[in-house]
Amino acid sequence: MLARQGSVSGTTSLRESAALLCGEQLFCDLAGALFWPEESLLVVSDLHLEKGASLAARGSLVPPYDTAATLAALAARIAWWKPARVISLGDNFHDDAASGRMPEIYRERLSGMMAGREWIWISGNHDPEPPTGIGGDCADEVSIGALTFRHAPAPHFAVGEISGHLHP
Repeated sequence: MLARQGSVSGTTSLRESAALLCGEQLFCDLAGALFWPEESLLVVSDLHLEKGASLAARGSLVPPYDTAATLAALAARIAWWKPARVISLGDNFHDDAASGRMPEIYRERLSGMMAGREWIWISGNHDPEPPTGIGGDCADEVSIGALTFRHAPAPHFAVGEISGHLHP
């Protein structure tokens, strides 16, 4: 069993595995997140918030539960790891207008998760423009130490690269 900083009981179910990248210990969370304890950094990707609304606007009716489910999953990872900062590796919103049309209840949930921590939105192919009225910092990529965080992988092998985009 792994114990982590901030764990209440000292033991938890094994939901992650450790990996070394450029000498940095990272935890690959089976829920789809990455945690870097030394930097208190949680990395997520391809949230595609408001995807259902985007598809519905184009005539493809899907249940409108995607944003609520994604925010609930994100809140669970934040509660689990208690990061000081979060980087979301692009395709944060399903399109450039999605952040502007996101219902207030979801904006409030997201704002609550962002409160008290640094939040960086990396631009993606679905959302190349910064989100509207959401907060946080925006960038095309961010480097911390030997690691670089971006949405899509570099065209050629890049040491220390962490990217999203290639979700199955």
